[in-house]
Amino acid sequence: MKTPIQLSGYWNFSSNVNDIFAGNLMVGIDILLTLLGCHTAPQEPFLVHGTTTDGKKITLAGCYIATRNVSMPGIPQIKISADQYFNGAHLASNSFQFKKAIITFSDLHHWIDIGGFEKVKNEDEDGFYYAKYKTPVPISFFKSEGAEYFFTFSGLIPWGVPRHKLEINQNTLFEVNHEENFDLETFWTFLSQVKSFLTIAYFSEPGVRQIKLVHSETEIEFIFRGQFEDKIKEKNSKYDFLFLYRDLTESLPEIFKNWTNLYSAIGPVIDNLEESFRSRTMLVENKFLNIIQGIETFHRRTRNNEKVSSVIHKQKIAEILLLCPDQHKSWLKERLSFSNEPTLHERLHNLFSGIDEDLRNHLFKNWEKIIVDSKNSRNYYTHYDKSLEKKALKGADLHYLTHQLKIFLLIIVLREAGISDVQLKKIITDGSHRLFNHLIFKE
Repeated sequence: MKTPIQLSGYWNFSSNVNDIFAGNLMVGIDILLTLLGCHTAPQEPFLVHGTTTDGKKITLAGCYIATRNVSMPGIPQIKISADQYFNGAHLASNSFQFKKAIITFSDLHHWIDIGGFEKVKNEDEDGFYYAKYKTPVPISFFKSEGAEYFFTFSGLIPWGVPRHKLEINQNTLFEVNHEENFDLETFWTFLSQVKSFLTIAYFSEPGVRQIKLVHSETEIEFIFRGQFEDKIKEKNSKYDFLFLYRDLTESLPEIFKNWTNLYSAIGPVIDNLEESFRSRTMLVENKFLNIIQGIETFHRRTRNNEKVSSVIHKQKIAEILLLCPDQHKSWLKERLSFSNEPTLHERLHNLFSGIDEDLRNHLFKNWEKIIVDSKNSRNYYTHYDKSLEKKALKGADLHYLTHQLKIFLLIIVLREAGISDVQLKKIITDGSHRLFNHLIFKE
């Protein structure tokens, strides 16, 4: 977790520049500002502007009073909690517009694995070692309407390195440049799309280490509340990833284009899948229900959601209602309203049948049993019907089923994003031996 930032300075509410208060700011998991001599604040949410003792201009947005302390005798003080921290400018509520976003994700340098070093040359006769380094040029990998996405690189020589040692640290960044200014809502969409894609590639949640936003040629450090909440471990090897940049280099522009469209179409499904990779404590029953809901929603939004045409179904209902006593028609009509949708069993069967047979046999050779267990367990943990209790999986069995369904959902989402069956089979087969070997079907 990032070391908390502590800043002291003078602060004022943006709606009232005349009243200035001394105070201390702490930026970590939470963003908390303590103001001395203050006992009131504008209507929530409000903006706070600050100038620190070393001259930094700070804007705090989404602010509200967390605590208020007034004692006599004594100095009144309030604690203000903020959703967002901007270091570099005093922004007005109508000026949250930016031209560029630069994000440092954890382990992106491992995932990209592009360096600026030429091969070290050893001249045995004179004992010299030669090395050349040139910062790699930015890689443009995706263009959308009005924006271009890059991987960029920076090579830095750490200060204070002793003379007997040469060290260059290369950082890899994710950058998006817009032709016109974008607002925070657009930025959140961009961040969610990129982070969810990297979560699948990493097979774990990436950390957002740093965000810089460019506003009117000024580079602003941006931190949001909860950004450093999770203790995300750094990866040590390329084998810790499901797939690397090099695995999809040529097809990545088209795949990422599909991913952005897919995120708009099935955002809740991707959110469910992304949640399954977070290191948060959750009951296995809830993990299972999240995954099975994601699969069901995926089918509902990407496949035919009717057993027969709506015209035929409406006609069928009309004929049934004609035979029904008037006092029961409303009840029966309500009960029949979703009768044309596929059942969970039918949805799962359709999706399992659609994936590559070799891949299915590799991980899900007992796929028909998986379907039955999933249906019975979903129905039980949704309704807790006593009659289904014996059919529902529990404990270790439910945990194993949840892992199977998680990988299954990952496969169908990546396939929908345009990763070919050949690429997908290699990614999943290789990954299964490294990351989820326990799921490989063994005779």
